[in-house]
Amino acid sequence: MSSWATYNNPMSGPFTLDWDPNGHQLQIRRQGVLYWTSGVFTSSSKTFEFISAEESKLRYNFSVVSNENEDYFTYTAVDHDQSDQEPQWVLTFMGTFHDGSFNFAEAENCDGYNTGGGCVRRDRPSDCMAKFNDEFELKNGYFKINNSSNSSRSPSWFGTSSSDCMDTCWQNCDCLGFDVPLANGTSTGCRFWSVDCQFFEDLTASNSYVLSGHATPAKPPSAKKNGHKWLWVGIAIAAAVLVVVFCICLLRRRIVSGKNRANIRNKMLSFMKHSNRPTDEENMGQHDLNIFTYESVLAATSNFSQENKLGEGGFGPVYKGKLVNGPEIAVKRLSKCSGQGTSEFKNELILIHELRHRNLVQLFGFCIHEEERMLIYEYMLNKSLDYFLFGWELRPLYS
Repeated sequence: MSSWATYNNPMSGPFTLDWDPNGHQLQIRRQGVLYWTSGVFTSSSKTFEFISAEESKLRYNFSVVSNENEDYFTYTAVDHDQSDQEPQWVLTFMGTFHDGSFNFAEAENCDGYNTGGGCVRRDRPSDCMAKFNDEFELKNGYFKINNSSNSSRSPSWFGTSSSDCMDTCWQNCDCLGFDVPLANGTSTGCRFWSVDCQFFEDLTASNSYVLSGHATPAKPPSAKKNGHKWLWVGIAIAAAVLVVVFCICLLRRRIVSGKNRANIRNKMLSFMKHSNRPTDEENMGQHDLNIFTYESVLAATSNFSQENKLGEGGFGPVYKGKLVNGPEIAVKRLSKCSGQGTSEFKNELILIHELRHRNLVQLFGFCIHEEERMLIYEYMLNKSLDYFLFGWELRPLYS
């Protein structure tokens, strides 16, 4: 079977359909070059490999006669009425093989590279200057002209259509690969690149197709870039080491600080335990030394607010407070810079507690929170003694 020359010209055209007795398959050729095959006929299923089995069984009964004297292929329509004409098979001048309602093959889509649907891959020209593998690789990167490029041929050129880019490049011995650049969001067709170029991989670049046998490795970084790279690596390592050292020092400081706080608190609790002292503001009326919780002191002084601050001396600020059960107190926060140790703090507690007099302010107890130490005194309504000795109203009497 032969196609027409054109749509209106019934002369023999470029495509022909014939039966291959050796391979037991249908073949479409264009000017003698094999473009498409139906695949081998299977006698058990009576189908061809690349013709839809479902469609063909609904439409035709295929049969192959093969012996030493003859080899041919026939078909009849399913449920065909003898009075009706058999469906006609047509091969168009474009290469489409059909029966008017079903396409067996579209040989015009067989570009010589793809092998889908029965298309046949054609050999590359034997005089190609370089050896390539049969597959294109889709990569992110760009083509770059070599400094030693051959000036007798163009390093790149555009094709008229992107539909046969792979076949065009594959059949051209000078072609390394191609990309499809966009102009204002519209494809301008294939841009082919010759073997005088190199392809460099770059994940930030657009897609390109490169024949795998001639694909070059990623562009090696320059010595200057290498130097910058190692400089940044060194800075990063140094910064990481500093962070680790800082964290270790901070951790050790917290551990030591925690041990010191634990030692202070254990000594004071041991002192109170041996003295049989109650804790918190319980039993304050019994004139015993009490251990106040930090939370109760915060609540009493409104979180050490400035409104409750009574004054500040050499040992630290003093705040007025009111406990939950009613009594008003004065909280003396010992300065962290006082240099007072655990023994001195304990001695001060014992001394002040033991010195009881109606003209002396009573010590209710103490509070230890982390590195902070506080003394809880009885609150005196009429201010301190120095106010009456050196106050402005009485200053003329003593001058």
